[in-house]
Amino acid sequence: MRRANGTGSVFKLSGKRHKPWCAKVVVGWKDSGQPIYKYIGYYKTKTEGINALAAYSVAPDTVLRISLEDAWVKWSASYTGRSTTLAAYASAYKRMKPWHHITLDRLALDMMQSMCDLAPVTYARAINIKKTLSAILDWGQAHDYCPSSRKDLLKYLRLPERPVETSARILTDDEIHKALETHQIGPVILLFTGLRMGELTSLEPGCINWEDLYIDVRHSKTKAGIRHVPIPDGLVPWLKEYEEAGGIGRGRKYFEAHFWPADCGYRRHDCRHTYITLLTEAGVDARMIKALVGHTGDVTTDVYTHWSMERKREIVNNAFEYWFPKFANSHEGMDRLLA
Repeated sequence: MRRANGTGSVFKLSGKRHKPWCAKVVVGWKDSGQPIYKYIGYYKTKTEGINALAAYSVAPDTVLRISLEDAWVKWSASYTGRSTTLAAYASAYKRMKPWHHITLDRLALDMMQSMCDLAPVTYARAINIKKTLSAILDWGQAHDYCPSSRKDLLKYLRLPERPVETSARILTDDEIHKALETHQIGPVILLFTGLRMGELTSLEPGCINWEDLYIDVRHSKTKAGIRHVPIPDGLVPWLKEYEEAGGIGRGRKYFEAHFWPADCGYRRHDCRHTYITLLTEAGVDARMIKALVGHTGDVTTDVYTHWSMERKREIVNNAFEYWFPKFANSHEGMDRLLA
């Protein structure tokens, strides 16, 4: 039976959905004469939608609403991803403070644009705000706090121009010599493990296996990045000193403050590219390099899963043989290798 004009409508959405029935009412009109709809919610059956419209007509304010602040609390409590990703979302959420009291169903495009335009404006901050809003609105839609059209507004956000990424640079022999001879622990570890910056700074106590000499990478940006990284013999005293100095489990800021030279002239990720280059120049098979650095590609690395850690360490020791004397000459604690 057709509903009376002005009482709203209930219709079924296309596709397979947990709650396919949608209820909406007209709350105004555009200058063009088109109606402005308010979505009441999503329901498993048509009857539930009709009942929701009836309840709304009696008490419109009883419709499900939740503030951005309360939505964040509930969503973040249910988040099961990486802690570093959640921390990035939390940083973006703090920048939304002027809008914390706004309910999800009333978040307008100009509000979300203003969030992205808060000074200092950078592409990284703006895209992080967009991702955070997307995650919260996804949650809100799943719990009937807002329609899918609210998240659709995100595609109209104007973001700052994305910066041009600096091309990778390979460290020169002189730069590697300097890192070794001046005892730069951070660069040396990255240079001879190939770890990503985030992988090194997210290591936890117990991640270094001193018996079989490998690093257990448990947190990485990719699935292939979860791996065991062989430790070259010459790097053992450096890693021991890094651990004893409290580098494990202290995070990125602690690493940069205590183990990274401010005026080295190269980026942390350049060390990873240099590691790959040194292995390539030493003749290491490309598939093995992908396995060591946690890369994915057209060629699978599964064929190497049966190789022992001893064999992998033999490969990196041979590849870095030229640098081992430099380790010995630049580090007074080399005798601890046998401890």
